[in-house]
Amino acid sequence: MNEKDWILLQTLYEVKSITKTAEMLYISQPAITYRLSSIEREFGIEIAKRSNKGLKFTSEGEYLVHYFEKMSRELEKTKDWLLNMGKKNQGNLRLGVSSTFSYYRLPEILKKFMEEFPNIQVEVTTGWSSAILKKLEDEKIHIGIIRGGYDWKANSILISKENVCLISKDKIDIKKTSGHETYFF
Repeated sequence: MNEKDWILLQTLYEVKSITKTAEMLYISQPAITYRLSSIEREFGIEIAKRSNKGLKFTSEGEYLVHYFEKMSRELEKTKDWLLNMGKKNQGNLRLGVSSTFSYYRLPEILKKFMEEFPNIQVEVTTGWSSAILKKLEDEKIHIGIIRGGYDWKANSILISKENVCLISKDKIDIKKTSGHETYFF
C-alpha cells in the first residue's frame, strides 16, 4: 500500500460511492475497483460491501480507514519534523481559518508571514468555525483561527474583537433599544 491508496480508501469511506470517488480523484471506476480488490487481497479482508445504495464498509474496512488516518497524521508529523531539523525555519504549516477571516484579514497576515519565513509552505483550509475546530481536534491542521466562543481546553489567544454596529436610516434612540423586548430585523 502507498499514500495514494490511503487517500483512495479515505475518500471511498467519506463518499460511499465508487463513481463519486472516481470523479473526485480523477481515476477511472475500474481502476478504483482494481485497487480496492488488491488492498483486500493484501490484507485478506473484505473492506466494503457493494450495493445499489453505495458502499457499506465492513468493521475491518472501518478499522483500516481509521488506522490509515492515524498513520497519515503521523507521516505528516514526521515530514514536518524532518523538514524542521535544519537551522532554517522551514516545513509545512497547516492553517484552518474561518471563511470571513480568511477573506478579509488573512491575506495581509500571510503576506507578512511569508516574507519573514519564505521556506515555510502554508496550506490554508477555510470553512465554518465548527469544522475548523474539528480539523484541529483531529490533528489535520496545526493552527485554527475561528470565530465565536468554543470550549477549547488547550492554548487560545483572542486576536481581534469584532465591531458590530446598529445602523438605521432614522435616528436611533439607544434608550429605546436597551429594553428586553426590542428586536432588530
